[in-house]
Amino acid sequence: MYFVIDQAPDGHFQFFIKSSDHETVAMSKSFDTKEAAQHAVKAIMNAHLGSESRIEDLV
Repeated sequence: MYFVIDQAPDGHFQFFIKSSDHETVAMSKSFDTKEAAQHAVKAIMNAHLGSESRIEDLV
């Protein structure tokens, strides 16, 4: 898995989470700056999931 940060035509930034075969697994919301997108990616990469982590099914 790896992250790709891209700039949209409107100037905002977002990141994509890609699988090892380069398929897009997820896409982030828009960020105003590249630095904000990078900060979000770093937070995900440094996350330590604990016992309170969960998946919420909204469907």
